[in-house]
Amino acid sequence: MSGGASTGFARAIELLSTIAALIAAFVWFPTANAATKPWVIPHIIDGFGAEYLNWVLPLWQGLLGFLIFALVRSALGLIFSVVGLSIALRILTLFKKD
Repeated sequence: MSGGASTGFARAIELLSTIAALIAAFVWFPTANAATKPWVIPHIIDGFGAEYLNWVLPLWQGLLGFLIFALVRSALGLIFSVVGLSIALRILTLFKKD
């Protein structure tokens, strides 16, 4: 990101979305894991064999946690961008000369 007056604000928003995404990953992971485990275990056993279950299942769980984190962080980034754009457009229309 280039310098400017909004750099501190942008970093604060980025930090806020990262913290919120980490919290969401920890909160939603048990539910997502419980929902996908009955589906994932048979697919791991069929695809890799039962001997690989001990390391492929934690790999899946790590990927699932990362996907939750990335989804929430991206959604919050999109929301903050839309809000910022709408504020900027509102300010521009206030100073518009007829």
